[in-house]
Amino acid sequence: MDRDQRIEYKREKVEKYLVKFKDRLRLRRIESELSFPIGTIQKFTKKGRIIDDKRILLLYSYLKKMKL
Repeated sequence: MDRDQRIEYKREKVEKYLVKFKDRLRLRRIESELSFPIGTIQKFTKKGRIIDDKRILLLYSYLKKMKL
């Protein structure tokens, strides 16, 4: 698996998880802990805005660490 395939795999996992559990997650807390601009995750879940690769990788690591 090359780098692009790994990123796409992680993007798919993160995006599905965020959409599925958006009502149960504290999005602002996650944004704060990862130093994301406020509303980054919310804009993805409500408006379909794309999250860049760098932030997807951070979210993947964070969610994996939290065992979610």
